[in-house]
Amino acid sequence: KSLFSHRGGGTSNLKDISALEKTTIETHLQYGTITQKNMASSHISTAVFTRDMYVGLGLQLRELKGCVYANALTCRDGRKVTSEEMYRAVLAESQKLRSGSLGLGPALNAGVRPGDRILGVDGKAFLGFKIDTVNKKKQMSSSEILAEAARIIANTCDPIALHILRERADESFNVVHSESSNGNVQRPDNNSKSNSWQIVEERPSLTPRAAPLNLVHPIAIQLSKSGIIKSGNQRKVSEDLALYTNRALMWRENQYLTNIIVDERNLPDCRKNIYPAFRKMPSNSSSMCSFNDSSIVRQALCIHLVNTFIDEDRLAFTIWVYDVESCSEWYAPVRYFQDFCDLRLAVSRLDKNIEKLPFPSNRWFHESEASSSHSFKEARCYELEVFLRSLCTMLYKEEKLPEQACISEVALYIQTFLGCDAHINYETSKTVSNTQIEGRRMLQRVVQLYTFRIFLLPSVNSLVGQFIIELKKSFALFERRKTVSKTSGAMEKEKTLLELSRVKHFNSSIIKLIYDGCSKDFDLIIKNAPYGSFLVDKNSIILEAIREQVEIHAYVPIRSLVSRLLVFGWRYDDKEIYFKMQVLKEKSQTFFKIKSMYQSPSQWQSVIDILTCGVGQSTLPCHKLRAVVDAGKEVGQLSKIECNADPLGADDFLPIFIYCFVRAEIERPCALAILLRNLCDDDQLLGEIGYYLSSFEAAIAYIHDLDLSSMD
Repeated sequence: KSLFSHRGGGTSNLKDISALEKTTIETHLQYGTITQKNMASSHISTAVFTRDMYVGLGLQLRELKGCVYANALTCRDGRKVTSEEMYRAVLAESQKLRSGSLGLGPALNAGVRPGDRILGVDGKAFLGFKIDTVNKKKQMSSSEILAEAARIIANTCDPIALHILRERADESFNVVHSESSNGNVQRPDNNSKSNSWQIVEERPSLTPRAAPLNLVHPIAIQLSKSGIIKSGNQRKVSEDLALYTNRALMWRENQYLTNIIVDERNLPDCRKNIYPAFRKMPSNSSSMCSFNDSSIVRQALCIHLVNTFIDEDRLAFTIWVYDVESCSEWYAPVRYFQDFCDLRLAVSRLDKNIEKLPFPSNRWFHESEASSSHSFKEARCYELEVFLRSLCTMLYKEEKLPEQACISEVALYIQTFLGCDAHINYETSKTVSNTQIEGRRMLQRVVQLYTFRIFLLPSVNSLVGQFIIELKKSFALFERRKTVSKTSGAMEKEKTLLELSRVKHFNSSIIKLIYDGCSKDFDLIIKNAPYGSFLVDKNSIILEAIREQVEIHAYVPIRSLVSRLLVFGWRYDDKEIYFKMQVLKEKSQTFFKIKSMYQSPSQWQSVIDILTCGVGQSTLPCHKLRAVVDAGKEVGQLSKIECNADPLGADDFLPIFIYCFVRAEIERPCALAILLRNLCDDDQLLGEIGYYLSSFEAAIAYIHDLDLSSMD
């Protein structure tokens, strides 16, 4: 027997394959479906390969006299290989074009031939009967045999081990590289019209077969109960989500999307679950690089056109981008309308389907772009944003995907347009020695990628869009009515707090909807996540990941409006704080009553950097809150390293935190504190986040109450 591992498949343990093959043969010998005489005159081998994104296994099955045979092999261009002559022709063409195995289907490339008998898959034998409780055989019909074989294959994860019996023992099994074949393989006649011959095809892995039509995803039920969708649309939502999930698997199964080859023999059998949300991520450090390699197709780019401005009589667009895989955010290079037109023209030449995507007219209703009305600019922003998002999510939503080379080239245009190559944060690809930190980071990232797909659902996207429109109208009405007098400050603050409460309520509702509706998927993610068993706060990690994605979709579009209200309402408070902080920056640690045993030789620079970058420069409120917590923790860690002192108490911690707060570059801290307090989840305020947020507010209160005239 020869054991053959197809070069395009996953890495497999030959010892395990041999054991699977042996189990299959022993099962057939036990029930007499093959004999020692068959084995003496035949060649039994195992091919290991993975599904292709277009043709699945590239294999059609037939039944004859209770046995399962390979009826046809499918090439990537759709051609069916049903005879030895066609087999030879396809191989010759592939070698002539020097395309190697690129155009061959997985089964064909692995060495399977038309007429081969399929003994089983992954140690599970294909039998023509069922065994009842008293060990009696119950013969199955032709359709039942094929249905059972299809079920076993569908429930087997990649790479799949296919056990094959070939009637000519003198033929080489590795036919991809073999030129010898006399065409005398004993196999069923492909031209036979017997009714006993039935065909079943292993479907491509990208079809939404993970969601059978009679099943409904729990989140679809939640959406229906909330009145977001009609009950009749539950199945459509379930099918869409299953399609997005299966398409997401491409980033683990196709090398043209990622440079990392994953050993999927160790992956859980996710296909047994109704809605496989996750395949186990390898825990080695090299696999983490696949999140941060800018040369691959990014699977979760969040895009918002957040602002417009006039640049030399042309309307310029500010594009905010967040890459979920690398946890990086940045502003793309300034783009003009002509840049969008050029991008559309370039990618449309690669894929004609892009021409069907909505795109604004190139006509301006005024003499120049600069003279266009505010409403027209808003509409133009929205249309261009929809276009960019559609480009970035085509791989999820298109029924028929373009060629692989086309996908990569289109992605290159889009990602260059957005500036991915210059801004992706490669620091996150470094190996982390702390199991808790690495496990938390990986779990949060996978949950966020899953949540990203939830927002691809038209119903959820429409819900968020409608909320943003209503909130913008409310903000616009308030801004038209606001006054500039100091006496009106209390009313302005009250109105701002009311609007923030609306944002908080909406965000909390969406978070609860996703968490409750996808709880089973999240349980599966936790179960299969690396280091998942070591994490003690799994639910909080999941909620934090959902919150981050919700803020990306529901907060970023209204961020500028919220900021204007906060800045206007707390403008006098922040002016006073800013003036005092400029004076306090020159003061020493002793001035802030930091005990000599706790005074840092580095002036607490690492804490100051966290506050400056994480709090002062990040966009999302949840990132700012996390930075406040990280800064507080860094105080304790740095104190232990530099001062070799006992753990800090609250009375010793606060002066240090105030000192760092003063020296950090944080604009409008009063308005920022109001934002964080009013958008923070109530449960978070009772824990670690609440403690450090209170310290942040205490630093502001200290500066506010400080009398500069009494200072030395």
